[in-house]
Amino acid sequence: YQRRVHGGRSGHNEWRKQVVPLQLRMGINSGPLVGGIFSQVKGGYDLYGATVNKAQRLEMTCRPMSIHMSGDTKSLLPQYLSEMTTVRFKTNLKGFPQEDTYELSHVLCVD
Repeated sequence: YQRRVHGGRSGHNEWRKQVVPLQLRMGINSGPLVGGIFSQVKGGYDLYGATVNKAQRLEMTCRPMSIHMSGDTKSLLPQYLSEMTTVRFKTNLKGFPQEDTYELSHVLCVD
């Protein structure tokens, strides 16, 4: 992306390109949810419910370049992906009981 740098050689503001490494984090949970249209003008659609809230909290506790998932999601994975998960730790997510969560690492790595 580009950002403005103050006080270049000529004393004026300049735009310089800056490379920022991309650090993705993903939280996944499985369960019931509700969807709804919130804007008919622009066609906005959103998802609501405890499942979405838990996925967001899993994303907040995730390490960069990893996928943090609940036990509900791990139980739905195919065998070959389930074997690639590791127990992260007992996670205490706000508003949810403490439970084992799982991490799927090295899937988002790009060399």
